[in-house]
Amino acid sequence: MNTRFILPLLVAALVASLIPAKAQSPQPDKVTELLSEAQSLQGRKRYLDAFSKLDEAEKLNPKRPEIYNIRGAIYLAAAVRDVDKAREQFSKAHEMQPDAMPPLFNLAETEFVSGKWVESEKRFGDILTKFPKLPVGVRHLVTFKVLLSRVKQQKFEEAEKMIKESFSFMDDTPAYYFAKAVVALEKKDEQTGNDWLAKAQIIFKKADTSAYIDSMMESHYIDSLGVSLPQAEEK
Repeated sequence: MNTRFILPLLVAALVASLIPAKAQSPQPDKVTELLSEAQSLQGRKRYLDAFSKLDEAEKLNPKRPEIYNIRGAIYLAAAVRDVDKAREQFSKAHEMQPDAMPPLFNLAETEFVSGKWVESEKRFGDILTKFPKLPVGVRHLVTFKVLLSRVKQQKFEEAEKMIKESFSFMDDTPAYYFAKAVVALEKKDEQTGNDWLAKAQIIFKKADTSAYIDSMMESHYIDSLGVSLPQAEEK
């Protein structure tokens, strides 16, 4: 993926746990430094170098769940994708932090990128149930992934209801516009779908739309180069 929760994925905010300033570790400062370097390398797509930093961090303190969240996120990157390895890493993080959201999001993402829409809908839906007070930006992204998973199953009535109950064109996130685009594109109405994408591109900054575009690329509504997206001035 290009961006994960985490995604450069947030898609680094969501796919990778936030690295604490201090940790219960023999060498907390060194491990934290290595994790920060790994995330930076991940963002620059220097995946082999990032793996090396993570391996070094794991040797110092294998009980840091961020190691496995970040490593799993890298395994979801298109250039080195291995969903089974990603799932294995996220499962390790989840075992260490059974009540934390990032590993659950990442495990749900493995179903999403695999096109397992029933499983994706359930896993992302469970996150909304378990964490009812997520920040609006995260909540909207998770809800959008549930909606997209339903649309892929042709559950149009449920999707339309979700849009009405969860999003508004006045929101501070582009979820409403991308949700409308997904429904239209799945119904083969490309003109309407692209119109909604154009509005999102014009109204919101690239940083606000990247996770949604990533999701649409993963679900094959737009191609990997984003050529289906209209050109809009960078805000």
